[in-house]
Amino acid sequence: MITKHYTVRYYRVQAHRDGKELDLLQFFDDIVKKQVATPAISLVEQSSDYQLRGVSVTDGMYSGHFVRFRDDLPIAGSRDHEEEKPVELAEGEEVIDKNHFAFYKKGSAYVLAYQSTMEGGSSQALGRYLAAIIGKQNYGYGG
Repeated sequence: MITKHYTVRYYRVQAHRDGKELDLLQFFDDIVKKQVATPAISLVEQSSDYQLRGVSVTDGMYSGHFVRFRDDLPIAGSRDHEEEKPVELAEGEEVIDKNHFAFYKKGSAYVLAYQSTMEGGSSQALGRYLAAIIGKQNYGYGG
């Protein structure tokens, strides 16, 4: 049996625009309702494209995946021989690295639980991605 270990980090999150706090629960709710688009975008500091996917809500907790698209292919191999080869993808497909997240409000604080991985996007990249989405779509203020 294979045992997997995950690192999950917790963050207290705030978002402001023009000095006013954004209602992040409303923002994520609008993502779930498809009123806010989450396209794949390139972040200036990174060489990869990123996208928010599969966002859903259950009992006030939003969860989903923050994915990084990679242009390098992983290598496949066998324990029985030393032959190695790149994994083949269909036309238009790319390798993606997924980070799982949960977002909720506890008291007056917004909390982000974020799975850290070696190849996926960082929590800081997620913050830059969300800031870009808010900016590009001129997202408004909550409550």
